[in-house]
Amino acid sequence: RGPDGSAADIAIRYFATAEGDIARRSGIPDLDGHPMTGGHVSVDFDAENRITAGMILFAADIGDQNVASIVLEELTQSLGLLYDIDGPAYAETSIFSETGDEVTQLTGQDAALLLLHYPPGT
Repeated sequence: RGPDGSAADIAIRYFATAEGDIARRSGIPDLDGHPMTGGHVSVDFDAENRITAGMILFAADIGDQNVASIVLEELTQSLGLLYDIDGPAYAETSIFSETGDEVTQLTGQDAALLLLHYPPGT
């Protein structure tokens, strides 16, 4: 919720589906009918490509071990940086890694990308 109690622009919810199970009735068309991952983000855009709303769902069984990394990844992707990357060089260095869940801070190229997307003062 916003500071004044208003609804959040991006809703964050646990989803009553285990990781790997087929998602149903999530409210996100590109997720329903597909296997649930640890987390999933969906954002809506207006005609000027500004984010107008979004939803982040977390699998019911993500557990404590990877939760910090999964939450950071989905929050970062909800800012419009939607895509994962793959490759062994990224597994332990990038929040966007498709195969790693160890990163819990935005550093290096991830931080630089966020600053390029949202320059200070904007």
